[in-house]
Amino acid sequence: MSRSAGELAGIRHVPNALSVLRLGFAVAFPFVPESWWIALVLAAGFSDWLDGWIARRFQATSWIGGLLDGVSDKAFVLSALFTRAGWAGGRSRCSSCATSRWAAASR
Repeated sequence: MSRSAGELAGIRHVPNALSVLRLGFAVAFPFVPESWWIALVLAAGFSDWLDGWIARRFQATSWIGGLLDGVSDKAFVLSALFTRAGWAGGRSRCSSCATSRWAAASR
């Protein structure tokens, strides 16, 4: 089934919107109750998978979209790990150091 340009125009911005949503998750993570953490991590993981699938499936990839996706992934992971390290009362310094190294070394 062939899709018209009009049908695809609406989906073009969905991957970037999902990446921006994940940035919102990163900002919210330290402030949500601990009981929500797993749901937020699962939602972030699903949104990461979905934005990549939509971008490839509908050829809605762009340079800025790739950059936004990488930044939002790193922001969420760092937010979650540093929140967890703070919640542990500083006992997770090693994981925080390893996470910082991962963020600096990854592209």
